[in-house]
Amino acid sequence: MYVVPSIADDWALAERREGLRASPLGARLLHELTQTDVALGGTSAKPITQETTLASYLYNVDTVLLRDEAPRGRKLLHAAHELRHAWQDTFGLMTNGEELHEQDYAALTFMTEADARAFAVAVAWELKQGGDSEAWDAAMGMPIYKSTAEKFEARMQSRLANAPAGTAASDADLRSAMGVAYRAWFDRASVRAPYIKTIRTTLADEHNHVWPGHGALPPRIAQTLGRLPDDPAGLRAPTYLIRSD
Repeated sequence: MYVVPSIADDWALAERREGLRASPLGARLLHELTQTDVALGGTSAKPITQETTLASYLYNVDTVLLRDEAPRGRKLLHAAHELRHAWQDTFGLMTNGEELHEQDYAALTFMTEADARAFAVAVAWELKQGGDSEAWDAAMGMPIYKSTAEKFEARMQSRLANAPAGTAASDADLRSAMGVAYRAWFDRASVRAPYIKTIRTTLADEHNHVWPGHGALPPRIAQTLGRLPDDPAGLRAPTYLIRSD
């Protein structure tokens, strides 16, 4: 992973990377992305056109953009979310949907968004455990994140309840809590609504209301999505999508 050159952004982007590295999961993700061409840039390098959007992953140019003026906690939360999308893209899970059947594209969009949110919440929780609660506070202050964060924390507290004080969460603990957080994304129709609107209006309208693709979901998606980053087992690593708890 490299940083889009911009003198004005260098310090802010370095601060965000270091903030994420304080989370073990964040550090693992950044380390795995060093083997890719994913770029990280601020809005002085390339503007984000939608005013309400604080971060974006441009899958067609492998670039994560982070809005410079966002509060620090939200910067970290959204950076974790969008960098998880970049990680997903390295396994062919990010697409404009035109080659897929409409229902398959919707399913893929929901799955990748739910996974990115679960990952961002996990990073925020780890940062809070280390004394930096800004990203966690940001998640708890956003209705679309709050229930996901609450369910993640409740599962983690349950798993660590009998452990000695200060015990770090294991990968198994993280997969269990992320699985609960992932499923929480699907609990509220209002969370899915904007993605459905985009699929129906933006893409379908561009093709005269005739969906252009007929392809299926990527093969073995359950074995690919939901893994923790930088696992030495690679594609053979466990994934929370096929866990029973």
